[in-house]
Amino acid sequence: MEQLMRNWKILLLVAALLISFASITISGLEMGIDFKGGTLFQLHLEKKPSSAEQLTTITSIIEHRVNSLGLKDTKVTSFGDEFITVQIAETNPKNIDELEVLLKTQGKFEATLEGEVLFTGSEIRRIIKDPAQGYGFSSPENSTTGYSWSLPFTLEPTAAGRFSKGVFHKCTLSSFNTATGNSYDCERTYFFIDRPVNAVLVLPGPVFENDKSLLLQGNFEEDISPETNIEELLLNADTPYIILDSNFIDSRQKLNELLSSKEVAILHPSVPDSIKEEISAMGYIVKVLQVESPKIPWIWRAVGAKQIISITPGIANLDPFVAESADARIFSDLFITGNTSTPEEAQQRLTSLTILLETGSLPVSIDSISRETITPYLGQEFLQTTFLMGIAALVVVSLVIFIRYKNLKLGIPIMITALSEVTMQ
Repeated sequence: MEQLMRNWKILLLVAALLISFASITISGLEMGIDFKGGTLFQLHLEKKPSSAEQLTTITSIIEHRVNSLGLKDTKVTSFGDEFITVQIAETNPKNIDELEVLLKTQGKFEATLEGEVLFTGSEIRRIIKDPAQGYGFSSPENSTTGYSWSLPFTLEPTAAGRFSKGVFHKCTLSSFNTATGNSYDCERTYFFIDRPVNAVLVLPGPVFENDKSLLLQGNFEEDISPETNIEELLLNADTPYIILDSNFIDSRQKLNELLSSKEVAILHPSVPDSIKEEISAMGYIVKVLQVESPKIPWIWRAVGAKQIISITPGIANLDPFVAESADARIFSDLFITGNTSTPEEAQQRLTSLTILLETGSLPVSIDSISRETITPYLGQEFLQTTFLMGIAALVVVSLVIFIRYKNLKLGIPIMITALSEVTMQ
């Protein structure tokens, strides 16, 4: 025995076994989604990618988004030309809902003013994640409304120049006070994610009027500023809309006129089925957008609006005053801000927007998404069955070795070596 333990091969085997046992003790066995449960998402692309490279890009972006949330044991794969599957070892409903929203978002970010695009998400050079420079969320002193979050970013030089020229002098002098200085009424920039540029909205008149009222009231939770004008919102979204008339004659004519430039019709769920079928027969791709909440304007969701932020006199080159647009100061460091009632919501919105801007937009939008929760029950049964089969195999192999060699001194070392290799694997 003493001579056996001096053999360097035996010592190496013992050392490897000790390391393996220590690793299992510290980190435990890593079980896959089939054993410990999880969630499977299946994403259907709106149209086939134009190339294998584009499909690879889509898969890579989705994988980056999933990994950015810090989820473990994730797997993103494509199959066929139109499907992406995402597997994660996570079943927490809150985390799953958050991920689902992130996955089904194409992520095309745009800032507009008076219907003109000032800059897009692809023109953001970097996201500034330094709290000292404004990144994060907080509850303002003496605030009873909740939490505000802020995401600073830097634009590419070309986009910064276009933005600065676009907002030049977009404020109107409203009053003057010798003590406080000039007061201005400023235009507002609109931020969109996945603005439906190739679509027309179709909704009944009562829905339009109700949305108009809701927008004027504002909504703190959705970052809808009070006195938001529905016509101004639709102008900045650059999305045509059809308010259904009682006999559908005028609406049908307008839809036919728009068919040459628009492919998709986004319908309010209250639109009658007969009209949905007729719009589809015209040649439109019909999408029914459900009402998320009676407190949130349907149109706000339909056009992908996210925030409305007023221009400041400084950004508009009025404080200090700059006379000519050619001499305008160029602003490249800007902020996106929002409000929520809880710190968890503030963190979630900040994280989601950061991920979308960092990963970029998908070249093809997601048409639908389904999810399935995988329970660990079957995996546990399979694990138990595998364990029993392993013991049975060990007994059979041991008998075969004993029958073959008829020598325990030879058979036992062979079995110990085999078991050691399985343990280290």
